Amino acid sequence: MTNDMVKLLLRSFNNECDYCVGSVKFNNFHANLKRIEKSYYAITKLGETTSVRIAPDYFSSKLRELELAFEY
Repeated sequence: MTNDMVKLLLRSFNNECDYCVGSVKFNNFHANLKRIEKSYYAITKLGETTSVRIAPDYFSSKLRELELAFEY
C-alpha cells in the first residue's frame, strides 16, 4: 500500500511540474512557481500518514527546471 501511495504522489507531482514547465512564459512564471510550491506542500501533507514525502532536493531540481524553461 505504501509503495502504491509513493507512486501515486510522485506521479501527481511530476504531472503538475511537467504542465508548469511546458506552459511557462514571461507573464506566468511566478504563478507556475507558486503552483509547484503549492503542489509540493499539498502532497507532503497528504503523505504524512504513511511517512511519504518528496525529497527537498527533488523539489529544488523541479524549481530549477522551471527556471531553465523560463530562461529558454
